[in-house]
Amino acid sequence: EARLKAYRQLMRSRVGVGCADPRRPPEEIDPAHKEGRLCGTQRCLKECTHAIFLPESLDGIAMRIEELIVMSDHLPRETWLRGGFQEELEWSEVLLENLYPLERIGEARSKWRERIASAEHLIPGLGRIPLNEVTA
Repeated sequence: EARLKAYRQLMRSRVGVGCADPRRPPEEIDPAHKEGRLCGTQRCLKECTHAIFLPESLDGIAMRIEELIVMSDHLPRETWLRGGFQEELEWSEVLLENLYPLERIGEARSKWRERIASAEHLIPGLGRIPLNEVTA
């Protein structure tokens, strides 16, 4: 309980993952990081060694998976591959399957799929995707 309480006091990324050291991200996660600043990439799901996955991280991880699925259809293939998005997607799916109950995963992913399709949620860097272009 003490460890969970301490973890819940950590800074959180955009996807709701706790960070053990947000001002010093690993070089492979943020190679252009400027010392003393907060992590700018927030690529916690790309096997970041500072990431701490909490029970409440499920929703954010599900959100990111659904974002990545849409991104894979809209980014140029070279951008997708060089950006490490495929690895992030695969790692995120493994995380969900190993850390959270399956029924909650399905609910969370459906919620974010619908929010993206309705433009209630905009994917950073992509903005609004026309409804007929969102993978159902």
